[in-house]
Amino acid sequence: MPRLTIDNRSIDVPPGTTVLEAARRLGIDIPTLCHLDGLQPHTSCFMCVVEIEGQAGLKPSCAMPVAEGMVVRTQSDVVMRARRTALELLLSDHPGDCVAPCSLACPAHLKVADFVAAIVAGDNRRAAGIVRRRLPLPASLGRVCPRFCERACRRKELDEAVNIRDLHRWVADKDLASSDPHRPDGATESGKSVAVVGAGPAGLSAAYYLRQMGHACTLYEAQPQAGGLYRCGIDARRLPRDVLDAEIAAILGLGVQLRSGVRLGRDVSLDDLLARHNAVVLAIGTQTAMDQAAFYAEGRLAGGEVRYDFSLLNALGLQPSRRGVQADRATLATGRAGVFAAGNVVTGPNYGVHAVASGRRAAVAVDQFLRGADVVGDPAHVNVLMRDLSGDEVAVLRAHADPSPRGMPDSGNPAAAATASDTEVRAEAGRCLDCDCGKRDTCALRQLAARYGASPTRYHGPRRPFERDATHPDIVFESGKCIQCGRCVRIAEQDRETLGLTFIGRGFSVRTAAPFSSELSEALRRTARRCVEHCPTGALSLKRALRDSGG
Repeated sequence: MPRLTIDNRSIDVPPGTTVLEAARRLGIDIPTLCHLDGLQPHTSCFMCVVEIEGQAGLKPSCAMPVAEGMVVRTQSDVVMRARRTALELLLSDHPGDCVAPCSLACPAHLKVADFVAAIVAGDNRRAAGIVRRRLPLPASLGRVCPRFCERACRRKELDEAVNIRDLHRWVADKDLASSDPHRPDGATESGKSVAVVGAGPAGLSAAYYLRQMGHACTLYEAQPQAGGLYRCGIDARRLPRDVLDAEIAAILGLGVQLRSGVRLGRDVSLDDLLARHNAVVLAIGTQTAMDQAAFYAEGRLAGGEVRYDFSLLNALGLQPSRRGVQADRATLATGRAGVFAAGNVVTGPNYGVHAVASGRRAAVAVDQFLRGADVVGDPAHVNVLMRDLSGDEVAVLRAHADPSPRGMPDSGNPAAAATASDTEVRAEAGRCLDCDCGKRDTCALRQLAARYGASPTRYHGPRRPFERDATHPDIVFESGKCIQCGRCVRIAEQDRETLGLTFIGRGFSVRTAAPFSSELSEALRRTARRCVEHCPTGALSLKRALRDSGG
């Protein structure tokens, strides 16, 4: 059997084995996009390239047979650069939004298209679960959030943005009023505990996620009640206290302990907290309304900044900055081991969604710290975002959406959303253009782009138009997202589809399509779902109703 060396590790393999197969036997990961076991190699994606000693250029490992004495390098600088370049070229001509603009604009990255689709389907409980994955205080935020999402909504290009804020307020209100409100699943108890100093939106959010991660959590709050600026800085007519209290109670109901009337630096020290707990999250950004007024009067604040007690921070041995505790931007870790800072961003009563997002980020970093993993924060994502859509492209997005104008009441009355009828709410949700990619979370192109640090804006040029073919009963084909990997073409051929798919055109204009201008439903009669399963991008995806039902 031929013996070769891959990344300084030797292996004997049968003749005819490819370099890719040999590497896998050694547990060496070589990325692929066009390769699929059981199909003939296509060698189009350039992701599986490797260096072979004594041979010029890079070679596709999926089609390169091994040879006696071969020496292979799979992760050299030139290989890594080539893979990154291949990804950046694919991303440069990839018309489609990885994540809907509304979700990207939301600091908490609420999955808007998912929860509004659940409303349209009449599944309000599922909608509540989706909302609460990213918004621990959705009913409160639904009354005070400044609608970052709606500013980015593509529906504005037709008439008016979808009333996203009031939709998630309606979902949250209905859930709170139900006999069985949504309760997130929790992980196995870790045996670790965390002190969260400050029970405002950031601290409540951190505690909410830490409990779901299995960590015991105690909130230390200087005021008599939790809520922070939401309680002391927002008029009760705008944010009714019974709504705020109900959402706080739901968080405490997860097993979070609250110790109110305890001020850090007066009643307890940072050293005390570190002795009692395995980690500390500082979420002490806002002071009382009286303190806030005094700070403004003294000219120590610009409008909207977080208000930290800098003398307290100095006493704690933490370096303060103009925006609060000096912390790593990605992980919110401070210079002191086990101490993290949430909420230290420019914010104010209307910007609690930033604090909520910060609390979640802190919880993710603390969880990594407690589990002994590298503290890196949320994993990086690469997002392609379409810009300057043509009228025809907007029409493609509009094709499946309710053409009605914005109809759900947009009122400053905090009770308005809760009293909207189910019919009004479902009609408003139906106006969503569903900009999200059908494979947002599973796209191999997006995952590899993050892994290799590929930039979607490195190369520029005229992009293909955004197209969406929804004529098949089960699947959607967005040809602009196709990277011509040939998987679907080869699958249809292998399974003896009468028509199948084929490549049309040559060079840069080549595209994958049904032959003879046939309908997609004719081309893929038996293999549609298998093609979707193995499509490495969002070019082929299940229709939303089937995705949401698991079917």
